[in-house]
Amino acid sequence: MALSTVADPAARTLTFRLLRGTFLRDFEGSWAVDPDGRGGSRVVHRLAVQPLMPLPPPVAEYTKRIFVQQVEALLQDLASEVDRCSSGAGGAGGAAAAGAAAGAADARRQLVSSSPSPSSSSSSSSR
Repeated sequence: MALSTVADPAARTLTFRLLRGTFLRDFEGSWAVDPDGRGGSRVVHRLAVQPLMPLPPPVAEYTKRIFVQQVEALLQDLASEVDRCSSGAGGAGGAAAAGAAAGAADARRQLVSSSPSPSSSSSSSSR
């Protein structure tokens, strides 16, 4: 798989899209980091995925569950890293983990309610 990425430090965004893949027709998304107005940041992650060919319903549901788990793990990893970095500087501690858990729950709700193909996610968490 080959991705194109565009980082815009001034806008605090990173966008990506699939250039070439084996199993996917579409894979694109973005990350944006914005001040949350309380001294922290809000991270918004958007992702759209479409397999190369339609999947039978049982396989589509299985792959959707895996996709949701990966998004949840990604947000938890992000929260853990924020907590690790901020703990040495007297930071927010567990607030990032709570925000990521809420973002993961939002991602799960959106993915579970979406059709099997394409899948998309938009999740955010405050740090």
